[in-house]
Amino acid sequence: MPPSSSDLRPDTLRKILSVVFFVILFVVAITPIVDPDFWWHLASGRFIVSHHQVPLVDVFSQTARGSRWINSYWLYEVVLYVLYACGGLTGTILANAVFVSATLAVQAHRIGEQLGDLPIAMAVLRRHQFAHELDAALGIGEGAVLLEEGRSGQEDVGVIGGLVQEQVVDDDARHRSWNYGRKDDPTQRHVIFRAVHQLLKALDEDERLKVLQDLVAWACLDITVRPTHRVLSAPETVHLAEDGLVDIGTHTTTHPVLSRLSPTKQRAEIKQSKAHLEEILGRPVTSFAYPHGLKADYTEETIAIVRETGFECACAAFPGIVRPGMDVHQLPRFVVRDDDGETFAKRLSTYFD
Repeated sequence: MPPSSSDLRPDTLRKILSVVFFVILFVVAITPIVDPDFWWHLASGRFIVSHHQVPLVDVFSQTARGSRWINSYWLYEVVLYVLYACGGLTGTILANAVFVSATLAVQAHRIGEQLGDLPIAMAVLRRHQFAHELDAALGIGEGAVLLEEGRSGQEDVGVIGGLVQEQVVDDDARHRSWNYGRKDDPTQRHVIFRAVHQLLKALDEDERLKVLQDLVAWACLDITVRPTHRVLSAPETVHLAEDGLVDIGTHTTTHPVLSRLSPTKQRAEIKQSKAHLEEILGRPVTSFAYPHGLKADYTEETIAIVRETGFECACAAFPGIVRPGMDVHQLPRFVVRDDDGETFAKRLSTYFD
């Protein structure tokens, strides 16, 4: 029994698709010659080959014979005549089809190297029934979405539309400071990143990990966590809390959207994370931060569970300054990025304007 597309390795599937793509291009490019200038170019090529020189005046027409002629197509005409002399009209048409299809195939390969294993990753998304949601989120046609990369981490889901409006070139360098909390989307890749982020955000932990693990497997990616992006170890967490400058609080066990969970599941997420962190630190943990942190991401019932669990305060993720009389279980906060000291000082001053 021949292997199904789901059994093929990404590199094998990519090679098969490349061959099929080239054959389709070749067949489509086989068209009859309808350009009336074809015969003019052919005659000019024959003249150049026969006389070993490029004509400088018109030697073919009756009305403009002898007029000055700057022939900028002479090399094309020579090649055209040689092809015609060797293979006739049929050979010329086939040679043209090979040239056109090869040129398009090379360009497609160059774009494919930049985009990575997009079709394969998209197949995984379709298997998880994401295709329709992506199409709706992006406003594009069925089958037009491709996913570039997915990792079981935080920010490494990058995607790009199949109707490519721009090539992904040096995106990391040009948009290094971009994050999904911003309102702008500088490229189509960022638009789709945001759409996929919203889709994965709505899943529970098991579903989300299943999708990401399938993407990693299909794309043959190394799932080793980058040293610059790993989480703190237990000893590092204890060391960070030693001098009292940093207060360490909990953030649930799997970072869900709490408002989508039942009260029972919310309570388990919140209480288990508190107990685990207290076991690591050896002391009570009294502060909490809502995952995602916007007001749509938690409910009044969530706040009540946080209070009853024993947290003295809880932070949301909407910006604002803490003032007297505020609800201590819905404290606003500003997001702090990885800024240098000078940049952070400037940013800090704007918070109090």
